[in-house]
Amino acid sequence: MVAQVWAGQFFYEVPGSETHRWFREQARRYGFAEDAYLTALDRVPVVTPEVHARVVALLTALAAQLGRLGVARISEQRRGEQIQHNEKLLHLVLEAFEDGFWDWRIPDDTVVWSSQCYRMLGYQPDTFPEHIEEWRDLIHPDDREVLIAKQKETLRHGDTFSHEFRLRAADGNFVWVHGRGRIIERTSDGRASRMVGTIADISERKTAEEQAAILQQQLRQAQKLEAIGTLAGGIAHDFNNILGAMIGFTDLVAEDLPADSAQGRNLQKVLQAGHRARDLIGQILAFSRQAKPERVALQPQTIVKEVVKLLRSTLPATITIKQSIDPACDLVDIDPSQFYQVLMNLCTNAFHAMEERGGTLGIVLRPAANVPERLRRQAERSGEQYLELLVSDTGHGINKALVDKIFDPFFTTKEENKGTGMGLSIVFGIVSEYGGAVTVESEEGSGSVFRVFLPFTRRPAQEAEPETASLSGGDEHIMLVDDEALLLEMTGKVLQRLGYTVTRVGDGRQALELFRAEPQRYDLVITDQTMPGLTGMDLAARLLALRPDLPVLLCTGYSAGISEEKVVQAGLKGLLYKPLLRKDLAGTIRRVLQGRTIRTTVPGEA
Repeated sequence: MVAQVWAGQFFYEVPGSETHRWFREQARRYGFAEDAYLTALDRVPVVTPEVHARVVALLTALAAQLGRLGVARISEQRRGEQIQHNEKLLHLVLEAFEDGFWDWRIPDDTVVWSSQCYRMLGYQPDTFPEHIEEWRDLIHPDDREVLIAKQKETLRHGDTFSHEFRLRAADGNFVWVHGRGRIIERTSDGRASRMVGTIADISERKTAEEQAAILQQQLRQAQKLEAIGTLAGGIAHDFNNILGAMIGFTDLVAEDLPADSAQGRNLQKVLQAGHRARDLIGQILAFSRQAKPERVALQPQTIVKEVVKLLRSTLPATITIKQSIDPACDLVDIDPSQFYQVLMNLCTNAFHAMEERGGTLGIVLRPAANVPERLRRQAERSGEQYLELLVSDTGHGINKALVDKIFDPFFTTKEENKGTGMGLSIVFGIVSEYGGAVTVESEEGSGSVFRVFLPFTRRPAQEAEPETASLSGGDEHIMLVDDEALLLEMTGKVLQRLGYTVTRVGDGRQALELFRAEPQRYDLVITDQTMPGLTGMDLAARLLALRPDLPVLLCTGYSAGISEEKVVQAGLKGLLYKPLLRKDLAGTIRRVLQGRTIRTTVPGEA
């Protein structure tokens, strides 16, 4: 009946005779069976308008409910499809990024990783840890404790964390990553139950930061070296004046005593100590000068012997020095101070390797029997022969992983204040500049062997001045200018004993006035460089302006702005470094007065 009412098949009242007659005519019109049609008519329900309204309202409400259920079912289906679509879209987005994505289910400590994580670290999916504790084992030991603490702090009191750390890749190396995480689900009591996040490979940035830090360290080291050089120069100026006076006066006293007397022998010991101090300050200054290297045909045995002598007096008794110097070695074409620097740097490194336990320092100088392959090919083409300088130690040795780095600038395995990390790079640079090579053989616990190969030269060595000439004097008139009174007195006495007439002047301006009054009176002027009011170079320029043929010698303990080239260009005859021995001073003066060219006299040179 409800269906009939919903379809409109009902009467508001019982049908009468007129109604039956109308339906009978309808049956005839459409060819229906009249009796059957009327029988069906009698079955049509009679419903009052009130009942009809209630039935329609019920059916409408039912239809609406059914409609809502149908829409909900369709929406649920669409929602599932949308979720699948979003997941596919998220997957595509994550694939487009280089960062790896992770999803940590905290209650069971399992982690789901994106494919980028595998590629970033070089793992296969089935070998990558799924449990958080196994993943933590991949963290670098130095980073693990801090990262775990940050994660736990986030779980207890925060929502996000961000941290940079290192993860062990499949090849065993560590990769720098930046990890970020956010809690997205919590339990009803507020505990974190799910965290998601990313890891990004930041190795390139870290490498750039490390390189920047190395450059900054190199800059600081260079500034330190520059400061040391400036400090050394200042100290050397004063120290050389004091030392020069000590050596000079001692030499004068020793000359007045019989050489075989007890006092004479004692003074010779004082002079030896003074000469050693003189050589030492010269070696310190060699590191702080920025002079252009001067190539000379050098007899290497001389410098090796001097270095060994210095080392015996400075190294502790726990280190034994064994030397083997072949007298048959030919000359090498190199700046003497740089050859000295090469040998000293290698020996200093050897000492540091044995400093704690002692050991044996070996120094060998000989013609090379076997040279590195690169030099061998070069020697075959040019016919060159090579010198081999070998420095060995019995110290702790060098890790094989570090052997290739030891010649890098500022690379060092030494503790702070044990060195700058420049020694071996300086050795490598100097030797390479002269067409040689450096090799190293070392194992941890078995010491190290460094070999330096330098080509022999065909140039003849400089002829040494006869020893007798170095002590000869003369009767010329010398003006001596120095603001250090003690040194002025001592040098004046030395020159007077050599037969010269000496005018001592303690101020450059006063010396200029004296010379201006009688410019032809003086045969030679020896002036200190560092003086108040008027420097030695300024004084020389003014003297030469008055008398261009005047021989002038410049003497200095140290001056970074002075070089032999500048001195010669300014018209002076030579440059002498304090403190000078009497024989060096005497020989230099005679060569200048006789019109011969002199070479710069540097403390410590033979």
